[in-house]
Amino acid sequence: MIAVENLNIRGLAKNTKLSKSIYDVAWGNFIEKLNAVAVKRGVHVVKVNPHNTSHALQ
Repeated sequence: MIAVENLNIRGLAKNTKLSKSIYDVAWGNFIEKLNAVAVKRGVHVVKVNPHNTSHALQ
Protein backbone atom coordinates (compact mmCIF):
# COMPACT_ATOMS: atom_id res chain seq x y z
CA MET A 1 0.00 0.00 0.00
CA ILE A 2 1.15 3.52 -0.80
CA ALA A 3 -0.40 6.45 1.09
CA VAL A 4 -0.35 9.98 -0.36
CA GLU A 5 -1.89 13.18 0.92
CA ASN A 6 -5.10 14.14 -0.82
CA LEU A 7 -3.96 17.69 -1.54
CA ASN A 8 -6.13 20.40 -3.05
CA ILE A 9 -3.73 21.30 -5.86
CA ARG A 10 -5.89 24.08 -7.27
CA GLY A 11 -6.25 25.58 -3.82
CA LEU A 12 -2.49 25.47 -3.26
CA ALA A 13 -1.87 27.06 -6.65
CA LYS A 14 -3.95 30.11 -5.69
CA ASN A 15 -1.02 31.21 -3.54
CA THR A 16 0.80 33.53 -5.96
CA LYS A 17 4.19 32.85 -4.37
CA LEU A 18 3.83 29.07 -4.69
CA SER A 19 1.74 28.60 -7.84
CA LYS A 20 4.66 28.25 -10.27
CA SER A 21 6.36 25.72 -8.00
CA ILE A 22 3.14 23.76 -7.53
CA TYR A 23 2.62 23.45 -11.27
CA ASP A 24 6.32 22.82 -12.00
CA VAL A 25 6.37 19.65 -9.93
CA ALA A 26 3.20 18.40 -11.70
CA TRP A 27 1.88 16.76 -8.53
CA GLY A 28 -1.38 15.69 -10.15
CA ASN A 29 0.42 13.98 -13.04
CA PHE A 30 2.75 12.22 -10.63
CA ILE A 31 -0.17 10.80 -8.62
CA GLU A 32 -1.87 9.58 -11.81
CA LYS A 33 1.29 7.80 -12.99
CA LEU A 34 1.94 6.40 -9.53
CA ASN A 35 -1.57 4.98 -9.45
CA ALA A 36 -1.23 3.44 -12.93
CA VAL A 37 2.03 1.71 -12.03
CA ALA A 38 0.67 0.58 -8.67
CA VAL A 39 -2.37 -1.04 -10.33
CA LYS A 40 -0.07 -2.99 -12.67
CA ARG A 41 1.94 -4.20 -9.67
CA GLY A 42 -1.09 -5.03 -7.52
CA VAL A 43 -0.39 -2.24 -5.03
CA HIS A 44 -3.11 0.00 -3.61
CA VAL A 45 -2.69 3.79 -3.56
CA VAL A 46 -4.69 5.44 -0.81
CA LYS A 47 -5.29 9.17 -0.58
CA VAL A 48 -5.34 10.28 3.05
CA ASN A 49 -6.59 13.46 4.65
CA PRO A 50 -3.60 15.85 4.88
CA HIS A 51 -4.74 17.15 8.28
CA ASN A 52 -2.01 16.50 10.89
CA THR A 53 0.26 14.58 8.51
CA SER A 54 3.20 16.96 8.99
CA HIS A 55 4.82 17.70 12.29
CA ALA A 56 7.52 20.25 13.05
CA LEU A 57 10.69 18.98 14.69
CA GLN A 58 11.43 20.58 18.01
